[in-house]
Amino acid sequence: MTTEGEGAFETRADAGGDVILWRAELDLADKQEKPWRDSALKTIERYRDETEREEAQFNILYSNIQTLAPSLYAKTPLPDVRRRYRDKDEVGKQIAEVLERAGSYTLDAQDFDFVMNAAVMDMLLPGRAVTRVRYVPSFGEPAPIEEGAGVESSSEAPPESLAFEECIFEHVDWQDFRRGPGRRWDEVPWVAFRHRLTRSQLIELAGDKVGKEISLDYTPEDTEERENSDSFKRGTVWEIWDREDRKVKWVSKTYTDDFLLVEDPDIRLENFFPIPRPMYAVEDTGSLIPVSEYRIYKDQAEELDRITLRITRIIEVLKVRGVAATEVAELWNMESAEDGEFVPAENIMALADKGGLKDAIWMFPVESIIIVLRELYAQREQIKQTIYEIMGISDILRGSTKSAETATAQSIKAQWGSQRLEKRQKEVQRYARDLIRMAIEIMAEKFQPMTLQLMTGKDVTPEMVRVMRNDGLRSFRVDIETDSTIMADEESDKQNITALIQSITGYIATVGPAVAEGYFPADAAKSILLAGVRRFKLGRDVEDAVEQIGGDEDEGQPQGPQQPEGPSPEQLQAQADQQAQQAEMAKFQAEMQGKQAELQAKQQAEGQKLQADMQQHQAETSLKMQQFTAELQQGQRQHEDKMELEWAKLGAVREKDAASHQIASEANEQRASGQAQNGSSQ
Repeated sequence: MTTEGEGAFETRADAGGDVILWRAELDLADKQEKPWRDSALKTIERYRDETEREEAQFNILYSNIQTLAPSLYAKTPLPDVRRRYRDKDEVGKQIAEVLERAGSYTLDAQDFDFVMNAAVMDMLLPGRAVTRVRYVPSFGEPAPIEEGAGVESSSEAPPESLAFEECIFEHVDWQDFRRGPGRRWDEVPWVAFRHRLTRSQLIELAGDKVGKEISLDYTPEDTEERENSDSFKRGTVWEIWDREDRKVKWVSKTYTDDFLLVEDPDIRLENFFPIPRPMYAVEDTGSLIPVSEYRIYKDQAEELDRITLRITRIIEVLKVRGVAATEVAELWNMESAEDGEFVPAENIMALADKGGLKDAIWMFPVESIIIVLRELYAQREQIKQTIYEIMGISDILRGSTKSAETATAQSIKAQWGSQRLEKRQKEVQRYARDLIRMAIEIMAEKFQPMTLQLMTGKDVTPEMVRVMRNDGLRSFRVDIETDSTIMADEESDKQNITALIQSITGYIATVGPAVAEGYFPADAAKSILLAGVRRFKLGRDVEDAVEQIGGDEDEGQPQGPQQPEGPSPEQLQAQADQQAQQAEMAKFQAEMQGKQAELQAKQQAEGQKLQADMQQHQAETSLKMQQFTAELQQGQRQHEDKMELEWAKLGAVREKDAASHQIASEANEQRASGQAQNGSSQ
């Protein structure tokens, strides 16, 4: 390992110890990228509009970032794991399905969109994006699993204390990453991640003795003004992944005696580093020092700010002002008059003598200022177009167009504007694919079969585990890709699918007879059809379906026209095989037709039975309703008869009472008459 600049060492022995060497390496990395970090901080301040100013500005940086970010990453990619070759590899197919399901679950569980959006923002603003992949086991009681699921037969039994495992994606702040010297990424010998740990975390990492000697050299900015701010202090520690030694080394610049910890990496990755190749905003094959895109058009952005400032100042000057004659006092009251209001004037004749109102008031000339303002607006639009040309943002991508433009003109602008954008979209897709590949690689090598089964619902056999644990076998048998991260155009997809179906139908109608007659090889016809299907990018389901056409049956078909001298033994055998296959197909079709007829008869019988049941149910319901109605009517009649009887009884009682009352009245009258007669006789 060698370094350049002040304090360079040709060998590790020259440094006097590994710790001194790594401190020098970190200092050199700091010094090499310090100008970029200073510039990146200013760029972020400009984007967030945190610069102290009192004048107006046009934040074109914010506008560009908000336009480009959703164009580069718009939706979560889906893992696409499949067998590398289309042979009869059943184990490879099962492994691909398990790993694809595990990867899909991980993307949903870990909020992959947040990590990717942060990476895109780091690429567009500071100029470099770094994302780390971690393996995180959880210890405790293992999760239960059903018997007979296929995991018990695995040769690897999970540790009793391992409860669950997960693979997480971690966004690395652009200020907390360092790398070794190199012009290209494959030349980088080491990478380092900065951590700020509390005292207890330092003791847990390096032990009680060393952990207490490390200085707490960092205080968060938002805690400096608080009371007891020392309680928020942290110690800066660097986690170095050394590809030469294949070790992970923990170093503190405030502790020079030895490493805090030297350990083997917890994950074994193909490229050793726990990160994919970073995304760069500005590519350069001769340097890995990032460049912020804002630096490319910074001069134009500052000119845009100056013009915006001039426009603001001119608008402040552009006011309706003038001079009025002092002899006519009513002129001074006209300024406050409302619409349709007339101001009375006593000296109206004096105003007429001066030539009228237009000669008594002299307005401030604004015509020249308006001309300057119009030119400034035009110049600002021209500068914006220049910036869009530098960035590759066409009008159609920004949603801006002109009514006079034809559809062809808009299409051309979109095509040329998307060429540069498409390259960057592919880089984002590459970055997402590499992250998913690393996550699936970790799951294949580290995850226990029980964990994979719980995540995917699929059996994991010992043979699958043996292949997944071997880098070479897994790479030979399985290929890992992703679908697009760009939001699809639904209308365009519908047109593509319609065109594909029409093309396949026409192609089969044209080539099918030639293949059947043996004038055109079936393999060639299928290859041409696959080449057309792959251009539509409809996914592996369509490709797999097309590849299954014919299968191994095509191998025995004739590959050319019949020769007049008669068929060869191979052709006879092929014809016999073909006839046998046709017979099997006819038998299969007959069986299918029989099953279909049986199914239809069964469905018809069930339908008739259901209809009969419905009719019987309706009849029973109708009968019950009739019985209920009859009972109701009978009850009503009984109630009416009872009421009539009661009324009759009541009438008889009333008649009896009336008769008794009449007899009593007559008796009283007779008694009174007798008493009167007795009185007169006396």
